[in-house]
Amino acid sequence: MSVPVWLDRLAQWSWHALVVIAVAAVAAQVLVAPFLSAPVVIALVIACAMHPAWKGLVARGVGPTQAALAITLISGLVVALIAAVTFITVIRELPEILGEAADGAASIGIGATPGDLVGTIGPTLLENAGAIVSNVASISVALVTAAFLTFFFLRDGGGWWQRLLGRVPADRREIVGSSGATAARILNGSTLGTGLVSVIAGTLQFLMMTVLGLPLAFPVGVLTFFGGFIPYIGGFIASGLAFLIAIAAGNPTTVVLMAVFTVAINIFIGNFVAPFVLGKTVSVHPAVILLAAPAGAAIGGLVGMFLIVPVIAIVMATWRSVLRLFDPHAELPPAEVAPPSSSPARPATGRAAPSPATG
Repeated sequence: MSVPVWLDRLAQWSWHALVVIAVAAVAAQVLVAPFLSAPVVIALVIACAMHPAWKGLVARGVGPTQAALAITLISGLVVALIAAVTFITVIRELPEILGEAADGAASIGIGATPGDLVGTIGPTLLENAGAIVSNVASISVALVTAAFLTFFFLRDGGGWWQRLLGRVPADRREIVGSSGATAARILNGSTLGTGLVSVIAGTLQFLMMTVLGLPLAFPVGVLTFFGGFIPYIGGFIASGLAFLIAIAAGNPTTVVLMAVFTVAINIFIGNFVAPFVLGKTVSVHPAVILLAAPAGAAIGGLVGMFLIVPVIAIVMATWRSVLRLFDPHAELPPAEVAPPSSSPARPATGRAAPSPATG
């Protein structure tokens, strides 16, 4: 029996697609996963977020080494403070938080679904908390390593980038330089913006629970802050636990107010605060993030889930430029054409484009 031509071609393309997907998966595990280690990610995120401060100190006459050292020390103190608060509050109070949430889920009276959800989330949170407690020494070493890497990224990152650009062919140097600058800008905006949004969400959660007289307000507020770094999923879990605590420990009025607050805060954060803070730096549809979050978790765990948003934003902002690497003389699509400048155009000189770390 003869096979139709279109079916034969479909089979061939499907086979090629499977090979490409398999190669991409292996490359992600072999090449990408090692760079998702906690010290590297922490150092890279802090260095990108604090680079404007480093530039400001250097512009005021402070030496690059002294500026990098000062910012590293300040950042290290902030990270140490956050880690201490996490150990003292969230991890210590997490069993009680989950216990109150389980009681609240059992009191809803709408079936076993809320209780099953808490039963699914609880062991995972407790397992991660237990891993943190049992690996304090490893975490301390990771934080110290991240501090050293942050110092070197701030002080020497620009020079490393310029040397890398020096090895890129001249006709592709500007494309690589502009793509790198865009990636650094997105990572910078995403880090600072997500941190600010998380602080606002955690503060509002703490204040609301305190006003309503609910227990565990501070640890739940801290948990909400950390949940904000995991898009959508983290905020949903934290606000859901707070609502279940209100059911378990509050009266009917408290439950209604907490329900209204939970819905309102998610709408307020998602539709007003986050777009205002992040602006156009990270403009990714929620459905795309939710679909990509499992992939990020599979590659890098919680770190991968945190990085999935800026990574997708970087890909969306630079894929046209990256494609131009294969044909640097091709015209840009209309969406990428820069607006005309009032100053006269200068001829190309082949000089390296500004680095994302120093531009």
